[in-house]
Amino acid sequence: MTAYPAASTPAMVLCPFVGTHIIHCHDWSSAPVAWLYKENYAQSSLANARVIFTIHNLEFGAHYIGKAMRYCDKATTVSNTYSREVSGHGAIVPHLGKFYGIVNGIDPDIWDPYTDNFIPVHYASDNVVEGKSAAKKALQQKLGLQQNDVPIVGIVTRLTAQKGIHLIKHAIHQTLEWNGQVVLLGSAPDPRIHGDFVHLANTLHGVNHGRVRLCLTYDEPLSHLIYAGSDFILVPSIFEPCGLTQLVAMRYGAIPIVRKTGGLFDTVFDVDNDKERAQDRGLEPNGFNFDGADSGGVDYALNRQAQSRRAWFTEFSNRYSSCLHDVISSGRSLLGLTPGAGSTPSARESWSRTGRGTGLLWITSSSIIRRPNFEKLTNGAFSQMQPFQVLQSPRPGFAVQKHPSTHEIRHFRS
Repeated sequence: MTAYPAASTPAMVLCPFVGTHIIHCHDWSSAPVAWLYKENYAQSSLANARVIFTIHNLEFGAHYIGKAMRYCDKATTVSNTYSREVSGHGAIVPHLGKFYGIVNGIDPDIWDPYTDNFIPVHYASDNVVEGKSAAKKALQQKLGLQQNDVPIVGIVTRLTAQKGIHLIKHAIHQTLEWNGQVVLLGSAPDPRIHGDFVHLANTLHGVNHGRVRLCLTYDEPLSHLIYAGSDFILVPSIFEPCGLTQLVAMRYGAIPIVRKTGGLFDTVFDVDNDKERAQDRGLEPNGFNFDGADSGGVDYALNRQAQSRRAWFTEFSNRYSSCLHDVISSGRSLLGLTPGAGSTPSARESWSRTGRGTGLLWITSSSIIRRPNFEKLTNGAFSQMQPFQVLQSPRPGFAVQKHPSTHEIRHFRS
């Protein structure tokens, strides 16, 4: 059984189910399920169940996370490097013995260039060049960019300090200097940051007409086209528990440029500097990365990709075509790992099966404890929490939620 936030209230999804072995709670918003179970359901039909708690971002709700860590049987976070980065946090330190890092995964049904209805040409290994070329032309046409074959750097992100907005701004200017094109899609929960990017967009659009487009909104169909039409995807996060952007980028044949932190470091292996590290994992280099949080670091990565683009891109495309074929045919991630079932809300359906090597039944079944009852159980602990807003999804069979403060986006199978 997996616990997620309810669509319309900050209550929890909690359904006692006879025979459940695992209760898997995700992040601060479902953290109370961990102690609610221990305190209120220990004598119920769930008495033999064990609680797993997964941290997706320790920046939010650290108090609730700390309490859930105390009550859960095992705890995970979404990458090995992030688990080490937060190992000294007060919520984690007392519980290091039961804390593990497991790399997150993307939903292969949502992010699949072979079946994606938001791109003009479906593609696999045998037509990846044709597919990406068509997507680039469609992206340029849709956003009013010049129709020429120059490298496009795509940026799909929330515009917050965590995401390295000062590095994003610098990278935009740097890309334009070497005659590339830039497409940014993102929204800012902070009105000051939003206003700053509105001003930047007005300035750039006027001076660099047809070479840059900043789309300051949430637009899922456009994000698919950006991944498919871009040559590179930039993810310069200051910290990143896992990051799905770089995984989606590789799925669509876009080369990630990332800062070495958290899951970005665990999933992107630099073509110049990480050959041995990749080989140790049985992988090949798959992108560019950089250290530091200043302009020099991102310049280092951008300049290398610009200088080596022609010679290296041909070789990389050939290798990537083979890799993409494996991904599409097997449903496995580019890391050679099956995306962690249930590790994100978008993968929740895949919990309805027997976990490999465990013999345990993983159940996806849910009902909602209405807020008045839940507030009583938690002594009003959620009175200060904001609910996720329900957005209209352009994809049949899926629902989308957006948090009003953090602009976090979650995809659910409806």
